Amino acid sequence: MKKFKFDDIMEAFFFVNAGGLANNTAVLDNSTGIIYWQSEDSEINEIPKGFLDSKEILEEWYKFEDESQKKALREWCTDNEIELID
Repeated sequence: MKKFKFDDIMEAFFFVNAGGLANNTAVLDNSTGIIYWQSEDSEINEIPKGFLDSKEILEEWYKFEDESQKKALREWCTDNEIELID
């Protein structure tokens, strides 16, 4: 597993969040130490097609994405005093 500079991770985070919803993407490749970038709004398109699938982690990504979204939404509800019924 390769190591990444925290500043590079932060830069990728800000890049992803700078675009509209799902416009910018950054993927960290632990096997090579490369951060790939993609933007729907510009010419940046470095992420190889089928990248996650080729690493056999596409399903793992979907699970992580789903759990992260649910956690963030629950935190938002708590922060905004919205009571949930599970």
